[in-house]
Amino acid sequence: MSGTNNTVQYNLRLTETMRTRLKQSAQENERTLNAEIVSRLEKSYELNGELLQAIADLKAEIQSLKEKPTA
Repeated sequence: MSGTNNTVQYNLRLTETMRTRLKQSAQENERTLNAEIVSRLEKSYELNGELLQAIADLKAEIQSLKEKPTA
């Protein structure tokens, strides 16, 4: 095997309902089932980072409002 391929094979158990939903999404997005699952996992990490940043921004805004003198 070549050292350039860093993918691993992983067996995954899904309910039939989840498999059907993923297959439908894969068809709509013109991807394989595997590509759909990988895409959704990657997106979940991106969204998590965006949510954490939004929370940090809101906390900073709240803090600045608390420190702002009232008229």
